[in-house]
Parts: sequence; C-alpha cells; structure tokens
Amino acid sequence: MNRPGPYINNVLLTNKNPVVQSVIEKNTRYYIGQWQKYKNPGVYSGWNWPAFFFTPFWLAYRHMYVWVTVFFLLYLSGIAVVAFLPAMTYYGVIPEYSLPVWQMVYPVMINVFFGLKGNALYGKRTAKLVQWKEGNLDKPMAPLFTKTGSSWLSAFVTPAIVWLLLFVPYQTVDSWVYNPPLDYGVYVYSDDEPSPQGVLDVERTPSFEKYSARINFLYYGNEPVDNRRFEVLVFYKEEEEDNGWTLERERTYTFFASDRVSLDLIDAEDPAAKTGEYRLEIHIDDSLEAEEEFTITPPR
Repeated sequence: MNRPGPYINNVLLTNKNPVVQSVIEKNTRYYIGQWQKYKNPGVYSGWNWPAFFFTPFWLAYRHMYVWVTVFFLLYLSGIAVVAFLPAMTYYGVIPEYSLPVWQMVYPVMINVFFGLKGNALYGKRTAKLVQWKEGNLDKPMAPLFTKTGSSWLSAFVTPAIVWLLLFVPYQTVDSWVYNPPLDYGVYVYSDDEPSPQGVLDVERTPSFEKYSARINFLYYGNEPVDNRRFEVLVFYKEEEEDNGWTLERERTYTFFASDRVSLDLIDAEDPAAKTGEYRLEIHIDDSLEAEEEFTITPPR
C-alpha cells in the first residue's frame, strides 16, 4: 500500500483527484493552483491575504485548530518577551526605544508568518486528510481533526474558546514585569512610592521637586548591620559646578540588625529644604559602605 507522508506533492494534490476537491470544497481552484506553482509547496505556496489579516479566524475557518492555538501562544510569547525588555533596557543591553518598537512589531511578525505560510500549512493538512480518506495513514485521526471544507461557525467559535482558555495566562503574563533584584547599595526614593524591590524601582539619577514629598532611603548591604554603628551623612552643595560639599546633617543608630534599613531622609515639603545637589553616605563602624547622589529642584 502506498503510504506517502503528510506532505504536499504534485502527484497527490492535483485537480484530477476528486478526493482533494472534496477536502477543500471551496476555492479549490485557487489552492490547487497555488500548490502547483511551487516545487516544494509544503514549505511555501504563495501569499495568503486572509491568513495575514484575519489569522485566527481564517485558521479556524479551515479547521486548523492546532494552528489557532499556536497563533495565540505566539502572541503570549511576545507578551512574555515584553516583560523582560525594561530590565534589558535598564542594563543597556538594548536601547530604550526597543520596547515600543517590539510591541508594535511582534504582532505584525506573527501575522506575516501566517500570511507567508498559510497556503503551505493548509496544503499539508489537506494532504493528510486525502491520505486518511484513501486509507493511506497508519494511525487513525481524531474526529475533530478530520473535518473538511470550511465553516463560518468554527471561524468565530474556535478563536473565542481558545482565547477564553488562555485568558488567565494572558492576564498573568501581561501584568508581570521582570524586575531584577537590587544590587548592594543605598537608594533614595519618594515617600509617595513604595520601598524599592528591584532595579526598575529606582532612578539612576534621582531628582525630587521641592514641596512634592518626603525623601526616604533604603540601604541594602551584603551582610546584616548586626547592631553596629550605622551612620547617615548628608552632604550638600548649591550648584553642580561647586567643588566643595558641606555636611548638612548627620545621624547615628546602633540598633539595626537586618541587611536592609529604610529611613526618612529629607522633608522636601518643608519650606526650609534647600534646592541643589545632595550626596548621601552610609557608614558602618566608620567604614563607607554605600553612597548616592540626588537633586532637589525648585518647584515648577
């Protein structure tokens, strides 16, 4: 018995075979014509506009349910990539404009893939159904995957079902952003914001507007403070061009035990708060452990 594999060839897919026409039903001349144009139609059989513009609906219309699922999984993968781009931008691996560009490009790339491969994918499915109808398959096919022709009902119902099944994963991935853990050091942040948990929660050059909010800091050390002398030194200079720093305030604590310390630093809402450049230093037992510079700008 002749058992060709599930691929398209110019012998199997011919308009002289009534089984082929019974599998396709609608637009038989178009599909057979496209497959006959190319030497390897299972790889490429010309561009398909409906497969590009209406991808999941066209796939479901032609009963290619597995590929409907693949389409939505590809979109889910694209969203997952988006979750890692802010961290890659932060570390300078990719430029900042990569995030909006990727968000615009990856959906188009997915649709372009199906526009290019739509005829070929449908050709492979048709070839397999022809083999099944002619008794040339070793393994039986599930009834769901033996449907022939096309269906408008399937075109709308199938994508809706797959979307509902993947809705929770979509929501989970879409709301999650990879935020790498903080490096050891000290970070200043506004009282209006929660304490930083990852590198995306901090600014490289922190700046705060006067009268906006209190300014806090988070110290994260490579070992616990363990009740050692914890000193907070704040230096100030009025303008960036000034060479000298003036000690503005100094505080000492001896009761911190954790490797994380979060305290208020400057009340930027206080009219007496100075605008200009600041440098925060954290000393533990007279050893400089971390420092950070920030700015308080005049109100707009």
